[in-house]
Amino acid sequence: MPFEAVLGEGCIVYAYTSSSMPPGKQNYSSRIHVDCPRLIPGYVTNMGATILLSDFTEENGATYFLSKSHERLEAPSEKEFFTRSERLVASKGSIFFFNARIWHMGGSNTTAQWRHALTINMCRSYMRQRIDIPRAMSHMNLDGLSPKAAQKLGFDVQIPTSMEEYYQPPQKRKFRQRVE
Repeated sequence: MPFEAVLGEGCIVYAYTSSSMPPGKQNYSSRIHVDCPRLIPGYVTNMGATILLSDFTEENGATYFLSKSHERLEAPSEKEFFTRSERLVASKGSIFFFNARIWHMGGSNTTAQWRHALTINMCRSYMRQRIDIPRAMSHMNLDGLSPKAAQKLGFDVQIPTSMEEYYQPPQKRKFRQRVE
């Protein structure tokens, strides 16, 4: 798995979102941005994957990305960005893995059809998720959830919410992720 190759086996879901581009419009991604504000030179904290649910074309808002821009703290100017950026033109079913620090933006959808994708952002296990996924799933039946899926969703890195949870024996603690 590319995420584990870069972030280690203990990486967890930071965020999981849809990215749909309406016909004849742009969406929130249509600004030059990074998905991870923190910059630690030479160290990757977050990685993203965009799963294309539609073909990505220049006409329907294919993502622009500026190669090798992941170690830049400041955003490139619009002139530099549009002069040097590339487009993610690919078929539905493709997956685009990227350093979450890369400067990128969604384009404009000039077609009459919606353009859809899913974006998963993974982070190192010691980081906190954007949403507390285990707590959000606490009312769901998780009987068929594999240990690996539970680990990726953050079930092994839950922070104690009370002194009682903090002092549990190691096998009963909610934070049981091995340190990488």
